[in-house]
Amino acid sequence: DITIWDYALTAEDIRQLMLFSNFDRDNDVDSDDLRLFAGQWLDSTVIPNSIKSPIVLDNFESYSATGVPPITMGWFVYLNDNNLNTWTYTLVTGLTETPYGGTKGMRFDFSLPAWTGGDNWLVLAHRLSPRDMKGYDQIRFRVKYHSRNTEDVGLFIHVGDDPPDVTEREAFRIGPFSIVDNVNDPNQWHEITIDLRNNPNIQWQSPYTSVDEIRNLNGILVSVVNSSKVNQTGTLYFDDFRLVDHTPECNGIPTADLTGDCVVDLRDFVFLAEEWLRGV
Repeated sequence: DITIWDYALTAEDIRQLMLFSNFDRDNDVDSDDLRLFAGQWLDSTVIPNSIKSPIVLDNFESYSATGVPPITMGWFVYLNDNNLNTWTYTLVTGLTETPYGGTKGMRFDFSLPAWTGGDNWLVLAHRLSPRDMKGYDQIRFRVKYHSRNTEDVGLFIHVGDDPPDVTEREAFRIGPFSIVDNVNDPNQWHEITIDLRNNPNIQWQSPYTSVDEIRNLNGILVSVVNSSKVNQTGTLYFDDFRLVDHTPECNGIPTADLTGDCVVDLRDFVFLAEEWLRGV
């Protein structure tokens, strides 16, 4: 179905070509398009049970503040890029401070002295039993900031993969995320969501180019980096690391599904309403 114009298209011509609700391709959105939309109302091609259950990577509930296992059995300092760095990471409970969910969380205090050799990294790692990330869309976790944190220190997240018979390697990293709280919303737990698909901020490490290639996730690494060349100290609280899948698998896409979620519903009707009678 090819159309050829023998004149330069106007701005309105181009806008009409971009009418998403012009289902019959006659360059306007009218009752014919509404009739097709109504005929597919609430049609769904979602494959049942195709959304994977969330995977909890760590919610800190399994550790003991005074017994076994201590938090040091799950987390450890993976990289100290400056021998003068100091740090502590401790389990916090509802008796001492307020975790995000459940009764426990992690507090990470750090001091990164001035250094002239480049960025000053401190990396805290969590080793996992291998998990298959294929089909997952996001990593989410909760973080709370301390009032003395500064913008000179950035937070990075790294993901490790450990394929069989292959040396453990980094799959990707992303950051920096700010560690400074909103002055209008102090001392609150914030959710950081890392989109694992079509995210230009992810730095894939060779040979990885997609989350679906990470079949043996075995580590989450949290790093802080000081690039200011002056002493920096701060505190971060972490809780509720998890993998999330929110994209269903579909058996085709209905013509009237304008949002690409495989269901014709009110979210699609918004597009139709916005374009109603355009081109008529």
